[in-house]
Amino acid sequence: MLTGLKMDLSLIASRLHDDNSELKQRVVSSLALVDESMCSVQSIAARLRPRILHQFGLLPALDWLVQDFRERSGIDTEFVASALVDSLLPEEATAVFRIVQESLSNVARHAEAKCIDVSLERQDDWLVVEIHDDGKGLSQDEETSYESIGLFGMRERALAVGGELSLVSILGKGTLVRLRLPLEKEQT
Repeated sequence: MLTGLKMDLSLIASRLHDDNSELKQRVVSSLALVDESMCSVQSIAARLRPRILHQFGLLPALDWLVQDFRERSGIDTEFVASALVDSLLPEEATAVFRIVQESLSNVARHAEAKCIDVSLERQDDWLVVEIHDDGKGLSQDEETSYESIGLFGMRERALAVGGELSLVSILGKGTLVRLRLPLEKEQT
């Protein structure tokens, strides 16, 4: 749609006469805005479903996500993984990635945190992913508010792949988001 809009604006710009310079300038400005919008859409699409997740797997994708977040937000963010996750289904890996992504986004927007730790480990037959920040924390009302669409979405993603999402928050001390995802028991 943006490409079609750009083509139409380019056609209009080419047919405008110089005696209509104000209108021509608006069309040229609109073309620049369309170009900027196209770049934004591509960037957003890459963040929502990065190729690295499907090409290299969850761990490199999470490592990339945390590095990118650290650079963009300026918040000291670390990622530690002590488990291999080769056995995850693609939809499970995507759910984990998106939950971490949404958690980081929530911290940047609301928590006023100085540091975030993201960890991934295996605990018995569970994959456990934790996102812990040292921000201002959430009140009970904020945790259950209808405005907390991000939290609701994370819980829905976890449930959709058979997982559990919990949140522990202490005002003034930070928030811990924990995702537990069942792993298939290895056959012996």
